[in-house]
Amino acid sequence: MWWELTEGETTCISLMNKKCGGIENFKMLSDVREVYKIFEECYERAGKPMMEKRYKYAEKLYAIYTK
Repeated sequence: MWWELTEGETTCISLMNKKCGGIENFKMLSDVREVYKIFEECYERAGKPMMEKRYKYAEKLYAIYTK
């Protein structure tokens, strides 16, 4: 996954640059929903992303890892 985000997958990198100015800026984001929205649009690119469900999972994980 890191390889795709940083050097290997040109579409992912291009989208990340357009959405937030690149991976370094992405790592500085703190809004969980914004982070996940950008990640989904740049990396996962699901056909039917069902974002509310994904946001709930992202918020749960964020709560666990920021304790």
